[in-house]
Parts: sequence; C-alpha cells; structure tokens
Amino acid sequence: MTIVSTAPGKQVTAEATFQVPKDLDTIGAVVTYTLEDADGIEYASGSALNVSATPKNRKWQELRALATVSIPGNVPVITDEDKLKLVWTAHTLTGQFIGTFVEAFWVYPSTRMPYGVPDIVECFSNVALLTANLPSDQPIGIDVYNGNILLHSAPAVPVDTTRPVYSGSTYTYAINNATQMGLFVSLIPYVILYRYTDDVTEENVVEDGYLYHVNPSILMAAKELQSMVNRVRASARLPELTIDLPVCIHFLKMGADYFNSIGKPTEMTMINAQGATRAFWIAASQVLLLQSQYLMEAERSFTMNGQSVTLDYDITQHYQSMASEKQAYLDTHLPPYKSNLSSKGITDGDGGLIGPNARRVGAIGVTLNPVSNFYAIAFPRRRF
Repeated sequence: MTIVSTAPGKQVTAEATFQVPKDLDTIGAVVTYTLEDADGIEYASGSALNVSATPKNRKWQELRALATVSIPGNVPVITDEDKLKLVWTAHTLTGQFIGTFVEAFWVYPSTRMPYGVPDIVECFSNVALLTANLPSDQPIGIDVYNGNILLHSAPAVPVDTTRPVYSGSTYTYAINNATQMGLFVSLIPYVILYRYTDDVTEENVVEDGYLYHVNPSILMAAKELQSMVNRVRASARLPELTIDLPVCIHFLKMGADYFNSIGKPTEMTMINAQGATRAFWIAASQVLLLQSQYLMEAERSFTMNGQSVTLDYDITQHYQSMASEKQAYLDTHLPPYKSNLSSKGITDGDGGLIGPNARRVGAIGVTLNPVSNFYAIAFPRRRF
C-alpha cells in the first residue's frame, strides 16, 4: 500500500506491483488505473508513466508502475469508514493481459468537524436546537441546567443520521418549548451536559456546553463589541484567535459582572441596556476581551529570521494600549455614574434607564409619615 489517506483536490504518487512469469515479455508494458468508490463509480483514470520490470528469482519477475494521481474535488467524502480504491490493470505491448492490482485508501475532507460540544446562541426563539459531534455511535443523555437547577433531561438521544460527519457521530436535540421549560432571555448561559460512552475507551464521559438564550439587544451589543476589537480582521490568522458570536456574548456576560462590581454594587441584567449604562457595559466587556486577546497573541507571537527576510509580527502592545485606555475610562467615569444610579434607586433591572425605579429618589429606607422629617417637605400645609 502506497497511499494511506488524502483529500479531494490533492495529487498523490501511487505505486502498483505485479508478479509475472520471468519469460513474459514486459518491454513496453502498459499499466492503467481507475479511481473508483465501493459501488464501482469511476471518478478518474490514467496511465502509469514509469513502468519497469525487476527479476525476483528464476521463475518470477516484478513489474512495477508509478503514476501521479489527481483526486478530483467532487469525490464524495462521507465518513472515515468509506474508502476509495485504485484499480490497476497491466497489459503487454501486444495487448496480452498481465494482471490487476487494487489499492484502497481513505479520502478525508479538507476541513473536518472536530469532536466537541459547541456553544450555541439562540435569539428570541421558543425553539432551541442543541448539537454536538461526539466519538460515539450509541444514544447519549442530555441535561439542561440553569445554574445548579436541572430544567430538563433527555436520557436517550439517538444519532442524527441526516447529518453524517467524517469521524464520530452528530447528535441533535430540539427544545420545542423553551419558555415552558424555563429558558428565558439572559446573559447567563444555560449549561448543557452531554453524557456518552466513548467508542474506543468505553469510558463514560460528560462534556459541558453553553446555551445562550438572547434577544436582539444583546446581539447588537455583541456586534458592537466584535467590531471594536476585531474591526480589521476578515479572518483570524489562527483558529484560536477567532472572535465569533459565542465568544462575544461570553465576554458580554463577564462584562456585565464587571460593571456591576465596580463602585457601588448593582444587579443589572443588561438584557435591554440603554444609554450610558450600555456604553459602560460594553466598555467593561472590551477591557476583558482585549486582555484575553493580549494573552492569546502573546502565546502565539513569533519572530522568523531568514537569510534574506526578517519577519516580526507582534501586536500585543496594541491590545495592551487599548485595554489600558478603556480601563482608565471606566476607572474615571463609572464609579460616579454608579453613585448617581444608586442615589436614584436604580440598583437592578434590565439596564434600561426608563423603569419603575428610574425616578424614585431615596426609594430605599425612607418612609413618609407624620413624624418623618420629610413629611413636612412633601405636605407643607399639614405641619404639626
């Protein structure tokens, strides 16, 4: 076997050998090949450009053929159990049949879906679709948690045969009534536990993923956060550096916690943040995301020195500068703003500036009654 695996669109050097009688004339022998699948469907064909014979013993000689085979881009790639085969056929110069040689090999996709449980973002929908690619072919269990509270359990979710992948199995599970289950709009993700048995090790494994149930306001904030930190990037230099939607919302959640912890403590959920609250919240999220990108870029930075080319690519200082500027902005302006909110009785809510507590001055710990110092101010005609 000369080919183990390859991908569509690649070129491989293949080799075939034939054991033929020593007295057979192999000068000018012609060796052809066809690329076929298990059903015999042909995708490519050609001839070997290098054919040679080598004596093995008194009775036999070995006919060896080499060819460069181009794997077409339309070759179907389904699973790692499916193989293609090269079928070689050899004839003498006069057309006498010599023999055949068959070689089977895997063709893998150019991009593979990795094993794992992706974080899922659902917007303002009553239906949530959970999906995962796992190294198992048996039914799995799925549990949905809100914090430590179990909201739903599906003990036996089968393989989704409509979504084949090259390796592993795809599992999908639809939550058809999210509201009834207890899934409401929130920056705090719901934890999804996937319980399965590994095909290779037979180990019982539990993997966790996040389900973000958000609204358009949160999606807009995620876009603003991404455009600020990732403005010039059409695509990341490395997959690890990609700032996609789940990453943005994850940092918006941490940014909300950061906002609530600075200055006077608050409990803003930020599901409908507006005005200055929204600006400070996104700025806090930017600080955390920029710091995270700074650390990741520092781990991935490199210097390449060649004989005639010197390449230095290090942007960590720019992330650090941006994060420091945003942090200084928060340190200067956020604590006074939080004090202003607290004086108005706005210490919780969805982040909007219009609500039941927006104009309640001194709403905490103040009671109007005939013996209160504030009673005469509120009702000047009824002084005692």
